[in-house]
Amino acid sequence: MGGLGSGRWKKPGRRTVEFCRALDANDLSSKGCLQPGWSGACQWAYGNEVSSVSLRCEAEQLHLSWHGGEQEEVTEIIPIVRVPCQLGGSRPYFLCSGDGAAGCGRRVIKLYLSRRCFLCRHCSQLVYASPYEQPWQRAFRRANKLWQRNTQGYAGVHLCPSA
Repeated sequence: MGGLGSGRWKKPGRRTVEFCRALDANDLSSKGCLQPGWSGACQWAYGNEVSSVSLRCEAEQLHLSWHGGEQEEVTEIIPIVRVPCQLGGSRPYFLCSGDGAAGCGRRVIKLYLSRRCFLCRHCSQLVYASPYEQPWQRAFRRANKLWQRNTQGYAGVHLCPSA
């Protein structure tokens, strides 16, 4: 037990959370994007590739539209649930949309773009990279993330409100 080769083994071809596009309820809420009547665009920058999703928030629903494969328009409605906090206010959560195998209805902070819709980590079958890395790989990835944040600004999601 605990010898050479023990521990978790990453299955080949398994996608990780770190390399997927995500919607974060906390981030969107702090920027005022989950207020009813707000509309704008969300852009992701990954290397030279930039993709965007149009967002529109209505009463407890987030309407998304983007271009999928072969330039077809994809639309999706994500329910938003607000849970009261202990010291006042409320915290927004997304519900994993879909039913059956497509989604579980779980209350989550982040939804990941998987195939043609935004789903939770479990429904998208995503894993975290860190348990499968060697200590030097983990340190290199964390240092690289800090370097990118300091040199290019945050390379994650950028919101563009529409007038």
